[in-house]
Amino acid sequence: MPPPAPGRVDPFAKRTTATTGAAKAEDREPPGDATTSAPATAAEPEPASPPKAEAIRHALIQTAGGLGFSYQVEQPVLDGAGRVDLVLTRGPLVVAVEISATTPAEHEVGNLLKCLPAGFTHILHVCDATTRRRRIEELLAAQATPEERARIRCLTLRQTLEHLRELAEADRPAGASSGPPEKSVPAPPLTFAEQETLAAQMLARIAARQRRAKGESA
Repeated sequence: MPPPAPGRVDPFAKRTTATTGAAKAEDREPPGDATTSAPATAAEPEPASPPKAEAIRHALIQTAGGLGFSYQVEQPVLDGAGRVDLVLTRGPLVVAVEISATTPAEHEVGNLLKCLPAGFTHILHVCDATTRRRRIEELLAAQATPEERARIRCLTLRQTLEHLRELAEADRPAGASSGPPEKSVPAPPLTFAEQETLAAQMLARIAARQRRAKGESA
């Protein structure tokens, strides 16, 4: 068959090219369907961890200091056989504080039980993890007597700060104001005559005590 004239399109050549292009298209893998592919799921944020032991201790010391407590960190007890995380003292009021941030419940119960023979009547366990705190309460109920259990409180940090305020308020003398102390007004200076009278009264009292002492010794 003679070749086609210039400017004319060979229909067979066009068909062959189209067929070849279709075959190549079939050989290629179809692109993935974007609508069916699952997008990457962002990881859900984990719940905030409880405050670390150092942060809890700092908050306790700051609040307790404002309430008139002094403190000692890692106080030895039982002749050095154990230590208490924090001991708060306000006059005769002494509070032992054990702090839990990551340690297991069984370990924390051991820390609390050692405070009992050490003589503490106020023992606070601070833990913001609800599950661990409840587990500690269950273990204490099984290992401590009701009387011992009454000396221990398992609280969150916020509850502990409020309890310290209650203890400080209960320890305040009757009639004492919870506000800042009032400024005392200095007494006016004594006149010379008043000083003379006061000195004479003091001498008279001293002489009377000496006479009584001599009479008792005779």
